[in-house]
Amino acid sequence: MQITVDVKYRDQHASLLLVVVQGTGPSLLGRDWFSTLKLDWVGIFNLKGAIPEPTYQKKLQEILDTHAEIFQPELGTIKDITVKLAVKKGAAPKFYKARPVPYSLLEAVNEEYDRLELQGIVEKIEFSDLATPMVHIPKSDGTTRSCGDYSVTVNPQLNVPH
Repeated sequence: MQITVDVKYRDQHASLLLVVVQGTGPSLLGRDWFSTLKLDWVGIFNLKGAIPEPTYQKKLQEILDTHAEIFQPELGTIKDITVKLAVKKGAAPKFYKARPVPYSLLEAVNEEYDRLELQGIVEKIEFSDLATPMVHIPKSDGTTRSCGDYSVTVNPQLNVPH
């Protein structure tokens, strides 16, 4: 069922189409409502304005204490989850040689790999049948972000559910 309703949000007024459907799911706003109503997203997503400061601080601390293992400063790991990749029949390992790193990024890239190795995220290996080319993106603080380009190695070999 569709009906046109008069909507008031703060100092804004509009006549908008409301679609009513069967079911128990959450209420949704369509793009037409978003483009018409200029919502105060900062206020909507700001808990501080919604509840008094002492209550906000107490609730925030309760969440931090309850989930302390998630909010540790060091890198965490996902436990008790097994991932299985469905590989296409006849898929063969692919090895791509490393892409050249611009000289201006070389020191930052090496420092990043050393940091990742110290944290146990990556480890040096002697030989491999698989190698994915890396892309190194400079960050504003002078460090780099290293990203594997799996679009040429692993991704084409996977059966991905749609």
